[in-house]
Amino acid sequence: MPPSRPGFRTARFFASRREAASLSTVRPRHPVNTLSTDLDDDAAQPYFVWDVPMTVGELKRLLRDPDDSVRALWIARVMREARYDDVWKLLSLEEVLTWFPRAQRHLGRSRRFWEFLIGEWRRRGLVAEPA
Repeated sequence: MPPSRPGFRTARFFASRREAASLSTVRPRHPVNTLSTDLDDDAAQPYFVWDVPMTVGELKRLLRDPDDSVRALWIARVMREARYDDVWKLLSLEEVLTWFPRAQRHLGRSRRFWEFLIGEWRRRGLVAEPA
């Protein structure tokens, strides 16, 4: 294995090889320099995707990707890295509940938070049990 170089990103920096592979389809049309908390601006770079040059618009397209594994990976990335309030700007409750079983393996330390939250919503009857 070649020695790592500062600033050189390899697949080991990503949650999975599939995430690294999905990045090959992301081609910013303009330079993305600064991170932004403005998730309504499709040209801004989301603050929680700091390691990949990507705009909010490109992230939104990945969240609707026809490939289920790519979509689950980026849904998990939002759930894992974005502030709780910002998750709901990009994902609906229905998407979180539907995709949680596929996304949970990519959630890392935040998995327990989402398991607790969804479990409590179900226990209190706020959301339906999965069919």
